[in-house]
Amino acid sequence: LALTLRWELFLQDSGGAISGSNLLPSTASSTSPLLTIPPHLLTPLSSYSARITATSSSTSSSASITLQASSSAPVASINGGSRLLSPVSALTLDGSASYDPDKTAAQNSADPGLTYFWECSQFTLPSGPTQSCSDASASFTMTQSSSSSSATVPLVSSLLPLPSGSSFTYDFKLTVTKTSDNQTHTTSITVSVASSPPSPKDVSILPLENPTKVSTMSPVILLGSASPPSGGAASLLSYSWSSTVGDVSLGDAGLLSTVLTGSSIVIKPGKLTAGVSYTFRLTATYLGSESWGEVSFKTNQPPLGGSFSVHPRNGTTLGTTYTLSALGWTDDAEDLPLSFLFAHSSSFSLGTPSANPIFLAYLPVGDSTNASYALNLSLTVRDALSAETVVTLCGLGDTSATASEASAAFCEVTVRPKTATDSAALLSFVEGVAGVQVLSAVSAYDYLGATNTMQVLLSVINAGRGGATGRRLLGEEVSASGWSWGPGGRR
Repeated sequence: LALTLRWELFLQDSGGAISGSNLLPSTASSTSPLLTIPPHLLTPLSSYSARITATSSSTSSSASITLQASSSAPVASINGGSRLLSPVSALTLDGSASYDPDKTAAQNSADPGLTYFWECSQFTLPSGPTQSCSDASASFTMTQSSSSSSATVPLVSSLLPLPSGSSFTYDFKLTVTKTSDNQTHTTSITVSVASSPPSPKDVSILPLENPTKVSTMSPVILLGSASPPSGGAASLLSYSWSSTVGDVSLGDAGLLSTVLTGSSIVIKPGKLTAGVSYTFRLTATYLGSESWGEVSFKTNQPPLGGSFSVHPRNGTTLGTTYTLSALGWTDDAEDLPLSFLFAHSSSFSLGTPSANPIFLAYLPVGDSTNASYALNLSLTVRDALSAETVVTLCGLGDTSATASEASAAFCEVTVRPKTATDSAALLSFVEGVAGVQVLSAVSAYDYLGATNTMQVLLSVINAGRGGATGRRLLGEEVSASGWSWGPGGRR
């Protein structure tokens, strides 16, 4: 029974009544029972009614559910990270990279709706005691209870207390608060001030596009810079990079596509470990005196925790619809949505990446060189930052799988070719259903889906070429509806 499904999404008022028009695009009609709501479509702390209507040729039925959109905590970020400064360096504490995850990039750029609370509560003396900072800012005095509503705070490092002959480390803390619901997030950096000029000034690393999480599938570009001391020559500056937190050494062979001694480096894709925190330091040296700056981030972890199953495990091409399921996969909220892509043993994708974790498909004939006609299947689960998990085993995490399925080395199914007695069904499929599927896929720009249907047909032809079955299916003796199919094609 063919069903058409239509999803609708409405805002609810305080009494639970539907308010306004459908928020979903008109394309939210399909044969999929899964609804994916685009990011930032929902307003935090608002209620919505999601309704699905199933329609057949003769009747229709609807069901609905109430959704409550929660509010995310803000993300505090200080550009430049921890650093070692010359006493004559200017220092700007810059929290402008802080953002509200509930807003788009454009909305955060225009007005993130945040307030900023800066603190410089202590510095460490050589003997160990701590004291509050004072007179450090040209615009206000930073103490344990002082704050600024600005995302940036200009400081003069020479105004920080610095007894002669010593270097000190200061702790600067930023707390950002959402004005809409008072949720907060805090981050901090350490700033050390050297006591022996001349040392390089203004050592900094540009903030990353995503300051809190980085994809391991793309190059990581760290752009640094520094200035010589006043009156000094830039040609006397030298640079070196190091890793202070993480599981790599920047000297590892094949890690970088640049040298370690430049002001910037590029880490090659796939060289960092997913789900690991890293801190990289750029040290600038001028005639033996050093200053440095750091950048810290965490790499994106791929989706995890789900299952991959296929039912049934045995069937025939064109006659069996296989259901491939990828249920229970999870990831961090900021990495959603997930997409799912199924493929078979020849690395041919079954359709295009989709938010739907369930895929129904005819499969091509399995390996005809063995009696089982085995076909291996795989699943790729990818998040919004391109981190992916590739699964070649099915049954794992699937409570409905049998013991033999769960222990199999591959996700293997049997797909046998059509038999001679199925010739009429084959021709009917070629003439009717396959044509409809190909045209439907092409009209939806699903070229992989269209190609998959055609590949299924070709696999049937190739599987039957060598034997009597193939000759009966594809030779002159097969005819239907007043036309015949032979080695030369339809005639």
